[in-house]
Amino acid sequence: MLDVGGGRRAALPLGEVSRLEEFQSTLIERTGRIDVVQYRDGILPLVHLAHAIGLPMSDDLPEFLSVIVHGDGPDRVGIVVDRVVDVVQAAIVANRVGNRVGVLGSAVVHDRVTDLVDLDAVVAMAAGAR
Repeated sequence: MLDVGGGRRAALPLGEVSRLEEFQSTLIERTGRIDVVQYRDGILPLVHLAHAIGLPMSDDLPEFLSVIVHGDGPDRVGIVVDRVVDVVQAAIVANRVGNRVGVLGSAVVHDRVTDLVDLDAVVAMAAGAR
């Protein structure tokens, strides 16, 4: 489960997570319209999950960014979240409530309404901004 700001929760399949990383915000650079960070002898494009799923974002970056790395090699994308709350293994019953760009719907996970991230749409947003 992920905290995406304002007490809102989101989740994505653990099988889609390559790594969990933390970067100092001073390491964030820009190219074109996107934030990037130098990562493993390459450049990791970043997509801010709150923005990608239509939630308000703070203009201020924290000292450290929590990043979920998805994919490998040149297709790798970093998904910035406020924090990783927990890794949960649970049977999810999805509901179309909350369905929008970047979100497949919602489910109750550990007694909290949680947005189910449409990772393909979020990654496509990052690719489109390049």
